[in-house]
Amino acid sequence: MTTLPMGAYLTVLYVLNFHFMYMTLYSAVFISISRTIMIYFPMRGNEMVKRLLPLFFFTIYILPILTTWFIYPAKCYMRTGSFPGFGASIDYVKVFPKWKNSGCLTIVASVCSSIFLLSSLSTLCRMRSIANSTGKRDDNIARAERSLTIMTFSIFVCIITLAATNVYFFYMSDVNLSLTLRPFQQDLLMFTPTWALFLTHPTTNTKAMFLPGNIHNNETIREMFHIVFTQYTYSFIVFTVYGIPTLLVLIRVVLTILNPVHKNYFKAPFFVLFTHDCLMNFVIFLYDYVVYRLPISGLISGWMTSLPMGPYLTVLYVLCYQFLYMTLYSSVFISISRTIVVYSPIRGNEVVKRLLPLFFLTIYFLPILTTWFLYPATCYMRIGSFPGFGASIDYVKVFPKWKNSGCLTVVASVCSIIFLLSSLATLCRMRSIANNSSTGKKNDNIAKAERSLTITTFSIFVCIITQAATNVYFLYVSDVNLSLTLRPFQQDLVMFTPIWVLFLTHPVFKRTPTLPASRSNTHQGILIVMSDNK
Repeated sequence: MTTLPMGAYLTVLYVLNFHFMYMTLYSAVFISISRTIMIYFPMRGNEMVKRLLPLFFFTIYILPILTTWFIYPAKCYMRTGSFPGFGASIDYVKVFPKWKNSGCLTIVASVCSSIFLLSSLSTLCRMRSIANSTGKRDDNIARAERSLTIMTFSIFVCIITLAATNVYFFYMSDVNLSLTLRPFQQDLLMFTPTWALFLTHPTTNTKAMFLPGNIHNNETIREMFHIVFTQYTYSFIVFTVYGIPTLLVLIRVVLTILNPVHKNYFKAPFFVLFTHDCLMNFVIFLYDYVVYRLPISGLISGWMTSLPMGPYLTVLYVLCYQFLYMTLYSSVFISISRTIVVYSPIRGNEVVKRLLPLFFLTIYFLPILTTWFLYPATCYMRIGSFPGFGASIDYVKVFPKWKNSGCLTVVASVCSIIFLLSSLATLCRMRSIANNSSTGKKNDNIAKAERSLTITTFSIFVCIITQAATNVYFLYVSDVNLSLTLRPFQQDLVMFTPIWVLFLTHPVFKRTPTLPASRSNTHQGILIVMSDNK
């Protein structure tokens, strides 16, 4: 930190530090008040809280300004010497000496602790009154009381000790005690409600949830399990048969592209995107093979009954769809890059090079927009929806209106349209180049490029559009078997068709590869890129 310059950024950091602390206090108080309103007015409580939300948010974000304004013109710097060792912290030169952080924080923490305690105690009293009026002890009320008592005690102790340590600092100026306790007090204030909700709410308590077809610790399935050959089992065998040679070809293609000997063939920026696509497809196929295709085949369901439930299943499930969207976006960007190079042979490579960061950001981050609703979901291994003993990851919806099939339909439809238009534009441009050839006859390179691009376009477009169609069918008919049977083949067709086309048509993979005779002509340059691409 000795290399850091002084500047206004330190003042901003210091102000935000206290601003966030006040926001945490106000937020805890308003959550408590909202809870009290709903418990006392069960019929109109939600509507009242809804109307108060703008006031709550306005207060949380704006009110801290009243207790931090005097720091804005201050000059802040990193200070050491007040702490043991070489610890350092931001300090400031006071512009308004009578205004002190410790005094403001003491007042705010004292007022907030009083309001929070009164609100929480009144809520507990109301809950006890409701429990007594029913005549018997309800488990849900008992759980709510217990969680609220723990939360009230911990947050109240946190806020009141925050006030006490600031009073002590205000009079004794013992900065070590204040700075040692403050992070624990703030964390207790922030995280206690989260942990209380997580440990007591039924939606996060998987034992209290009804999970249809749950395979975890299912002794019945474990005893009855035996291998039954179904469409998923035969499909798994087919995946293995074509997957192994395809992965070997993929490895060879990548190694060839990265080999400096073949730099003249693969030096275009397009092949950075294509190589990334190959490596990504290698990982995705192996991942999908183990996480999705093997369990649904019904070959390991007996072993899966011993698997515990947990957040790792949510991660696995989200990644399945994340990778599926990444595959679609990558194929579209490869098609767009090819079109750019063909229509702009002089500047095309430079344009693609500049677009690469945007392409990669989109491939990795755009899928978040269509998978975010899965993040808080409770996932588990489910059996019963498939023939035999096949199992797959299912989830309890937190946002019922958001569905994977709907999102996938929209994305696949848009991608198929963009891919088709881009590929058709490329084919038209290639046909125009062929017709304008000075020799007046069809060039073998153009014919080869047209043929390989036609195969690629047809296969990938059919794959993406049928993926959209099967998801529309599943959205309305809910035939999960058709969707889950076709999806792996559709995904593999998108991933592996470009690789096989390149491997079977590119001259570098022939036994006696030779470079094109001339690179001087503009049209010939286009042919090289095209034959190198697909």
